[in-house]
Amino acid sequence: FIERPSFWLPAVLISLSSWGFTAICGWLVGFDQIAANEMAARGIEMTGTTASGAISAGFMFSWPITFVVTTLLASVAIYAVFALALGYKLTLRQTIAVLFFSHIPRIVRYILCLIPLLVGSQSRAHFLTSNPLPTNPGFFFLDAEINHQLLVALTSIDLFTFWTLALIACGIGTIGRRPFAKTAGVVLLCW
Repeated sequence: FIERPSFWLPAVLISLSSWGFTAICGWLVGFDQIAANEMAARGIEMTGTTASGAISAGFMFSWPITFVVTTLLASVAIYAVFALALGYKLTLRQTIAVLFFSHIPRIVRYILCLIPLLVGSQSRAHFLTSNPLPTNPGFFFLDAEINHQLLVALTSIDLFTFWTLALIACGIGTIGRRPFAKTAGVVLLCW
């Protein structure tokens, strides 16, 4: 891994699992319902028929492309911070591989998100693809009348986010032969 790092395997696995998750959500919940749920969570009421279901499907099916592009850009930023600014001995290719492999927990998240949809039909009427699991404080305030920015901040404090950040710190620290605590602190600061 260190001599010839590659990011293709995690990128393909995450993309396939994302497309599978999107297809199953569209089948079980429906893209119109997903769009209505997301808009209602933001305090926007839908009136009449709109193309929001098609737009929602388009966004969800194009997410792997967005994921790859943003992960590549984040890799360049992380490389600049660690290799150029802090003197870690790592290559851009290694940094890209670490960031893609650190997102493997997304596959676990997709699988866990499907459980409530497959088990209970009641959860389909309130299913949010942006916040499907009780792994962050924002999940518990979805029905509360709180500021949307505060809800977004609470949602970003997520178990899967911290799992990914820990994997990034572990990978960068291992390749750069630096202590985990220092690397984790810089990764948290970058986040």
